[in-house]
Amino acid sequence: MRRPKKGPSAAAVMYGFTTDLLVKFAEVPVQEWVEQANSEMWNWEECSFRAHKVGLTPDDAWRCVKFSRNTGVRQLIPLHDTKGRPFQFQIPPSVQRLLHFIDIHLGGSVQAAWPELTSEDDQRRYLISSLCEEAIASSELEGAVVTRKEAKEMLMKKKKPQNAHERMVMNNYRTIQMLNQRRDEPLTADLLMETQRQLTQGTLEDEACGRLRREDEKITVWDDEDHQILHEPPLASELPDRVKQLCAFANTDGQKDGKFIHPVIRAVLLHFWLAYDHPFVDGNGRTARALFYWSMLRHRYWLIEYLTISSIILKQPKQYPTAFLNTEQDDNDLTYFLLYHVEVIERSIAAFHEYLSGKIAEKRRLTRVLLPALFNDRQRAILIAAQKDPDTFFTYESHATAHQVTLATARTDLLGLEKKGLLVGNRVGRRFHFVAPPNLVDRLRKISKK
Repeated sequence: MRRPKKGPSAAAVMYGFTTDLLVKFAEVPVQEWVEQANSEMWNWEECSFRAHKVGLTPDDAWRCVKFSRNTGVRQLIPLHDTKGRPFQFQIPPSVQRLLHFIDIHLGGSVQAAWPELTSEDDQRRYLISSLCEEAIASSELEGAVVTRKEAKEMLMKKKKPQNAHERMVMNNYRTIQMLNQRRDEPLTADLLMETQRQLTQGTLEDEACGRLRREDEKITVWDDEDHQILHEPPLASELPDRVKQLCAFANTDGQKDGKFIHPVIRAVLLHFWLAYDHPFVDGNGRTARALFYWSMLRHRYWLIEYLTISSIILKQPKQYPTAFLNTEQDDNDLTYFLLYHVEVIERSIAAFHEYLSGKIAEKRRLTRVLLPALFNDRQRAILIAAQKDPDTFFTYESHATAHQVTLATARTDLLGLEKKGLLVGNRVGRRFHFVAPPNLVDRLRKISKK
């Protein structure tokens, strides 16, 4: 991908704002056009392309937009670019709406959000599935080549990774779980190093895991398609101080200094900050996304665990780096990245609602056949999965992992279904694999008539 073109500087914009343009700026069609440009955060190229719709030249259209943005309320954060210039952002109505949407949908409990998801086993199963999806998608964003079925089977059945790509997925999965357990801890340089170490172990030389990059390790973000440098991060000598500032920003809540920043915005800014500084030799993108999850959980957005943010990013992968580049190209305006990220969260929430609605409808339909009195929730989940994919096999380990139960409980569940003739157990190596018989549905119907 190419770097977006840079528009006239803020100084040039203000210098060229003539009296005639000020009169034009006051016209209703221009005001509405500028409002849309700010709501959707058009960059210089987008404004130039649309300028003719309100009778403006590209430069004058940009002047109107930048004048509007520069006169609004802007918040600074303690992050500076490589030339010492600060980053700042605004909260346009489009972002305010999405923050409200996120507060409503992610701040409560699972039962409150989805009343029909009352079973704790259902909650655990969907959570494990979501963690698997996020681990896989985050790895794919960094170049891992895996099939979702094989990667998910590896995680659920606790198989040993066979290559660096599978190792990356396994690392992501375990790191998300680790950060969930440590969500109440303050962010420290040690926790940040541990996060990167867990994400990269087995895929990076051990000597480069869990430490900041050194002065002889020059890092640039390079685009292979257009053969150009997209980003040059700060010097290695600056990283200890920058990490210290990042941690301080992550741990504050605005009560002492009175500078409140919405928790979702703070989490998104941490994502950008870590990615901008690029403090590690490798694993910066994965660490940035993991840091976002940690911050959301720290601020009690419990349902973020069920979302797969990286899956949404992966669907339109070029929009992700473009949000970073637009920020750097336009006077360090973080509003570009902020709007992009909260829109990703919104789409992720919508995707999970759609997924869950399908699961609930499926459960209602199949529960009538599966006789709740005869099977527990875990056994019903097995029978539903077996009907959807007859080739699926189950082991004591995979069942225990999926439902977060002991191996003894998993063994009881599977052997109970085998005893009723609904699973067939076979020894494969040192493990028992259970598969559904070809006539599973007929056997279920037969049982239901008794």
